[in-house]
Amino acid sequence: MKNFIFSVVLCVGVSSLCSAQDTAGTTQVGILVGPNRTFLSRADNYFEPLEIESDIRGTAGLSVKHQFTSFFIKADLLYENKGDKVDYTSTNSRGYASGEYTLKFNYHYLSVPILLGINIKQTGFFVKAGPYVGWLLKQMTKTNQPGEFPSLEEDQTSRCRRFDVGVSGGIGYSRPISSVLNLSAEVRHNLGILNTTKSSNNIRTNSTNLLLGLHYNLAGK
Repeated sequence: MKNFIFSVVLCVGVSSLCSAQDTAGTTQVGILVGPNRTFLSRADNYFEPLEIESDIRGTAGLSVKHQFTSFFIKADLLYENKGDKVDYTSTNSRGYASGEYTLKFNYHYLSVPILLGINIKQTGFFVKAGPYVGWLLKQMTKTNQPGEFPSLEEDQTSRCRRFDVGVSGGIGYSRPISSVLNLSAEVRHNLGILNTTKSSNNIRTNSTNLLLGLHYNLAGK
């Protein structure tokens, strides 16, 4: 929660020096990139008493947006690496620590959010929300071993449900840098609805993104 609040403050603070307003009837295509922080919701923690921690991953993709008079519709095609991690210490037969390990769960998704938004007039800020669908490309579990030992990876895609559905909502800012180009910054939260595992653990993929975008105005001159 602290990271989400910090991201919102950062987005507002950086962009509050300028203002912009999109023109009705324009269409923009763009690219998006930025970090995300994942909070996987689990029914059970198989690693107790160890704590499963959220982790920072990455997001990148394409977007298209059409501006109407009082609202806009935006669709994205995103690659998202979602997941969390567990840090633990291995002990030998005498009970002494023998190494520090990190177990990372990587969920590689292709996501398509369809969002309805409104611009806050004469400020450049916008809010938007809508559903998303996701398709799991691969789920890999990676163990980082101590010292010079190589990392171990295991493909666990067969244990997961491929299809995911959720809702997204965000706040951001957009400003033109020329007649055809816009820059944007957005904080977006994604709330997974479906259980993404075939087991009874009931895992849902919740994440928060900080998305930076460069957009081309197809109607610009």
